[in-house]
Amino acid sequence: MIPENYIALFEAYNSGEINEEDRLAFEARLSYDLEFQEYFKKYQSLENDLKKHFHRESLKNKLKEADISIDQGKANILSKPYQIRKISIGLAAGISLLFGIYYTAQNLQKPSSELWPYEDGLPVHMGNSNAYHSAMNAFKLEEWRQAIERFGTFDSDTATYFTALSHYELGNYDESASLLLKIPDASIFYEDATIRLALLEVLSGKTVKAVKSLDEIMKDKNHKHYALAERILNEIK
Repeated sequence: MIPENYIALFEAYNSGEINEEDRLAFEARLSYDLEFQEYFKKYQSLENDLKKHFHRESLKNKLKEADISIDQGKANILSKPYQIRKISIGLAAGISLLFGIYYTAQNLQKPSSELWPYEDGLPVHMGNSNAYHSAMNAFKLEEWRQAIERFGTFDSDTATYFTALSHYELGNYDESASLLLKIPDASIFYEDATIRLALLEVLSGKTVKAVKSLDEIMKDKNHKHYALAERILNEIK
């Protein structure tokens, strides 16, 4: 775990809340203190994970409130020490949550949303009544049941893929896996389907099968999810 006093310092550095002298001292320490450097790298990685974790809710709100103008007025600025302490507490809680997701779930027996690759969905024209756009918009708005129903009127690998992802979000893991298995090798969704199938195998406790699936992915270093496959393998072996 990253020491809490480091979290406050890292946040202050990233947000420019330290003076020039402290910034130079911080960067100098990064160059010679390997342990400090590793904590900073871990902090950056976890901070990126936190941003991804909250991206989905942000997208949903943007779609539902596309025509609402955002108030740009600035709130009263908190005093710097209090602000840093508040950020530190929030980040510490978030980082603790991420460590819990990654390492306390019985060696990834239950893949978290952090490991399940985020899917933006394909572009749609807001307000378009076309059945396909309606299905994709339901997916983007996380209206999973509607997405499944609407994609069900199409016979394509695109519809199959997004229907599988919608079933996953509803906890229908067997249905999700059976649909992902139907994605053909030539599909643009094939590589995404392979890593998701491997994660579903881990979720179902089929560790041996998952290892085989991940090993197959790692035969291709150009695979879109090569790094993620390697990470999962390191956790479950």
